[in-house]
Amino acid sequence: GDVSRLEMRKNNMKGLLPMEVYTSLPYLSYLDFSDNGFAGTISPEIGRLVDLEHFNLTSNSIGGSLPPDIGDMPKLKVFHMSKNLLGESIPKTIGELTKLRDLDLSVNMIKGTVPYELGKCTQLSSLRLGWNQLFGNLPHEFEQLNALITIDLSHNTLGGPIPVEIGGITYLQSLRLGNNRFSNTIPTEFGNLIHLDDLMLNDNKFTGPLPIELGNLVGLN
Repeated sequence: GDVSRLEMRKNNMKGLLPMEVYTSLPYLSYLDFSDNGFAGTISPEIGRLVDLEHFNLTSNSIGGSLPPDIGDMPKLKVFHMSKNLLGESIPKTIGELTKLRDLDLSVNMIKGTVPYELGKCTQLSSLRLGWNQLFGNLPHEFEQLNALITIDLSHNTLGGPIPVEIGGITYLQSLRLGNNRFSNTIPTEFGNLIHLDDLMLNDNKFTGPLPIELGNLVGLN
């Protein structure tokens, strides 16, 4: 049908997501089924929702993996699936979502590395991937994400040195990298993040002195 908005949050709905959501609503731009009891997986048919801008399934019991077909939704701006049971890795096709502004996949069981293709999502202002099972190094492509205001990658097993490029994300206000395995020294470039009011680096494997440049961060709480 011609339905463009579907909002059913905070109910006691259970069972699988109806396939008709993907196949019968070609004009859907806003979908919010958050805070329910939906289970099952996200169908590859999600790629048919080419007008979708806002997708929120926070706080359900959706498992499986994110299908690569999510890259087929060119208008998507908000993708929220925190507090579910997602596993596997983040598909590389996430980089096709060039209008994406807000990505929240926190509190799942997502594995693998942070895909470097995320660097193509240059309008991204909020990236929340905390409380998962991500590992490996952070991609240097973060330097392309100049619109970021919030980064939360805490409570994973990410490691290696923190890319100095993060120090070039001018308007960053919140940077949470705690409870990981980051090593080497804390980048002196962090002193450039003058809008930062929330910096969490606890429970890592950093060495060396605390950069004096952090004294520039007068907004820290």
